[in-house]
Amino acid sequence: MFMLNIAIVAGGDSGEYEISIKSARQVEMNLDRTRFVPYLIEIRKDKWIHRTGGDIIEIDSNKKVGKHNGYYFYTIGQRSGLKLSGGPWFVVSKDVHQNIIYISRENKSLREKNEFNAGKFNWISGSKPENEKFEVKIRHGAKKFLCEIRFNDSDLALVKMNEADQGIAPGQFAVFYDEDLCLGSGVIL
Repeated sequence: MFMLNIAIVAGGDSGEYEISIKSARQVEMNLDRTRFVPYLIEIRKDKWIHRTGGDIIEIDSNKKVGKHNGYYFYTIGQRSGLKLSGGPWFVVSKDVHQNIIYISRENKSLREKNEFNAGKFNWISGSKPENEKFEVKIRHGAKKFLCEIRFNDSDLALVKMNEADQGIAPGQFAVFYDEDLCLGSGVIL
């Protein structure tokens, strides 16, 4: 009988580390050993990702309010895990070249957007659709927004939504629909 090797990757960088390892061990214990050969791989971010700290700046006052361990651990719209007093604080912008995280308490104009640029499209049909009006889902949210896509010559596009959404960030996926039919996706730039 053919045995399939399976890797169970677990780890983390905080209290979730212990929970992740316990969960992975439960999966490993419950695998059908007649069909699978499990390998538990434990990863700790602090040993695998080089951390380069930087400043956390309050965007309205341009005042330094703290330090971070690496901009790549933070996403636009993030509220938890900033470890700052006087909040709530939201990540509203990142300057990756200067390694700065910008935060705000209520700066919704920077958190909420109704348009974004997208690229690296993957269309299920193999080519971009002819129509320009669709619905779009962003991040893990359940809500779809009516949108219009304007392509330029270099396979990039401006996506304009009928209403604003908070937490739109570069690197997230936008998934496009024609009613309930998924047409494809693009990466927010």
